[in-house]
Amino acid sequence: ASVRAKQQAEAQSLQTILEEREAELDSLREQQKDLGTSLEARDRELDSLRARYEADSTDLGQTLQAREIEFAALRAKHDQLATMVTGKDTEVSTLQDEHSEMLRSLEQQRAEAREWRAKHENLSVSLEKRGAEVEELRAQHDVLNVTLVAREEEVSSLRGQHADLQAGLRTKESEAAELKFKHD
Repeated sequence: ASVRAKQQAEAQSLQTILEEREAELDSLREQQKDLGTSLEARDRELDSLRARYEADSTDLGQTLQAREIEFAALRAKHDQLATMVTGKDTEVSTLQDEHSEMLRSLEQQRAEAREWRAKHENLSVSLEKRGAEVEELRAQHDVLNVTLVAREEEVSSLRGQHADLQAGLRTKESEAAELKFKHD
């Protein structure tokens, strides 16, 4: 009877452990699902940033090219004006005004180009940072998958032990009933 009670206690203990492991497994599955959702959102965000980066890079490339063409034209005009200034004393005042305006315009174009370059660099940094976040989430997801597989194997093993213990218990009960029958 004490052996049977001990086996019942072991079966109950194993049942409790099994329930705890199944609860852990459910929690891990929920975490994995949440992490998967978060990973998908980060992937979509990264795709959006890539698209913006590519569009902005194209725009920046075209703008910089246009600015360089303007710079070349302004430089040519500047050189031409400088030559005219030395050759024509009567037009010096007017030409110097145009020359100054051209220099101001040239400086303004340079400032705009620097601003575009800075925006381009900021966008590259932001894209890199988002990529690193997504990689970190993928790593967490992989670790969680490994833990989940280990827990499932542990629960499966506990189920097997529990089934063996119950079978042993039924055998003992059957033997006890047979002995009691013979005794009577």
